[in-house]
Amino acid sequence: GTYYELGTGRTYTFNLNLSNVFGVVGSKNFTYTLGATGSLYFGEYVPQGDGYARFNSMSKKNLSDLASKFITSVSISGTTLTVKTSSTYIENYYASSSTDDFMFTTYHDRYVFYDEFDLVTGTDYKTYAQSNQSALPSCYFSITVKDTVSNMSQTIKLWVVSAVSGVSFKQSTLTF
Repeated sequence: GTYYELGTGRTYTFNLNLSNVFGVVGSKNFTYTLGATGSLYFGEYVPQGDGYARFNSMSKKNLSDLASKFITSVSISGTTLTVKTSSTYIENYYASSSTDDFMFTTYHDRYVFYDEFDLVTGTDYKTYAQSNQSALPSCYFSITVKDTVSNMSQTIKLWVVSAVSGVSFKQSTLTF
């Protein structure tokens, strides 16, 4: 389906339309539910030196269990739905990290990405990475807003993408 692409680390507002065919508006008593559709593979990402890395302990996780990591805040005030996104997106996500004695950082529950340069290995790594590539277009987060009096609801589909935080132009001199 269609979804809104939201940038990382941003706040978005959506207006709630309360009218119906009879010109009568709803109660403005809203609740919301944050959810997600889809599941993807995550694993332990361990650098091996010289640009090489290995994925270990890969497993499939439901995005509904991770939704609050990407949609960090949802609120409704009057007829305005406000949504805040995290500073990361799924393809760059990891749950935690640790550094070993050799200064290599291991990323735990890292999204299993496809490495086009063949620098990443792991048992069945390519299978899981290709599965993620195939599944990603059908994944999305969702917020269902429900009017508690009428029991009517509407769902909005969202996806968090990398966002530009700023653009600058640096003056330079051209010398001949």
